[in-house]
Amino acid sequence: VCRAFDLKLDRIIPSSVVISNYYLLLPQQFQPSVALLAYVSEQQAELVGFVNKSLHQSRTIQFSTDEELVESFKAEVEVFREQVQVPEGVPLDIFLVGHTAKMREVETAEGRLKIHRISGLTPLGLELSGKILDNQKFSEYFLPISAARSGLERKSPISINLLPPEERSQKSRWAWTSAYALLGINLVLLLCLGMRGTVQQRIYARQL
Repeated sequence: VCRAFDLKLDRIIPSSVVISNYYLLLPQQFQPSVALLAYVSEQQAELVGFVNKSLHQSRTIQFSTDEELVESFKAEVEVFREQVQVPEGVPLDIFLVGHTAKMREVETAEGRLKIHRISGLTPLGLELSGKILDNQKFSEYFLPISAARSGLERKSPISINLLPPEERSQKSRWAWTSAYALLGINLVLLLCLGMRGTVQQRIYARQL
């Protein structure tokens, strides 16, 4: 598709990495030491597990009905709890995003899960997002929004690029030459404007 519109790609990132970077870029108070983040789309759910604020595992659930999703999700949660040795009676933190209405029955597992619904960009520090992006759109475009948010960072928590090196857009070191030249000219002009008053005063003083 990108080639058809003559668009050059810089990177291709797996969805599990996008989800992981979203979680790992959350403020510290939103990051339990052990957690599971589930992104639910129409017929697929991706579960990413974290231990000690690092990616532990990623699994994908394919489903036809909401009931099938819930049953598969509960099974995956129990496997994850056993793998990371969550003590019995301690609730596991679950972050839900996307079509979370499909997961309503999950909340009935009292004492086993602690549900957190992600519905906007506020946890990422973008408090004004609600004015331009409602919760429904955020859930629908969670992956591209999270990928873009991760791209704003100088260094992402997990940096992976599946695009072959020869197909990546090359950034020439001369690409910024014109911008730096204009910046230099502007600085010179600003300097001249700043010195203008002093020079004029000296000229007037000599004439007197």
